[in-house]
Amino acid sequence: MLYITDIKSRQSAVTSVVAEVEARLNATNLGSDLVGEVCLILAEALNNVVKHAYRHAQDGDINIKVSLVDQWVTISIDDFGPEFNIPTAKAIPSPDPEDFGSLPEGGFGWSLIQLLTDRINLQRVNNRNHLELTKKIVCPRM
Repeated sequence: MLYITDIKSRQSAVTSVVAEVEARLNATNLGSDLVGEVCLILAEALNNVVKHAYRHAQDGDINIKVSLVDQWVTISIDDFGPEFNIPTAKAIPSPDPEDFGSLPEGGFGWSLIQLLTDRINLQRVNNRNHLELTKKIVCPRM
């Protein structure tokens, strides 16, 4: 297990978890691109729990596990919010380099998660949501 923790549904806790996972992944020499993708997946998933499962309440429990086994990084997140289904991915608009302000705010988190992960498993178990996001590690060719 690379990292395991329990947090409350606070944005500051999400930020701390992502920073800690980033540091631990950097120590494994996976490469900055892969580390960045895993941290983006983790941040988007946790932000969704804070925003939607707990509706910004700061006392919701979130259990997080990140593992690195063989050629796979797996993120497991449990929350006790209402049951949800994974939304259908939205098309991610191509940004206008002259007008980033024209991009809509929010709504693309699940699209990014679906784009960047290889497997997504969501189950409702014992009144909790159990989300498992798995990314294959692809070693760059020399």
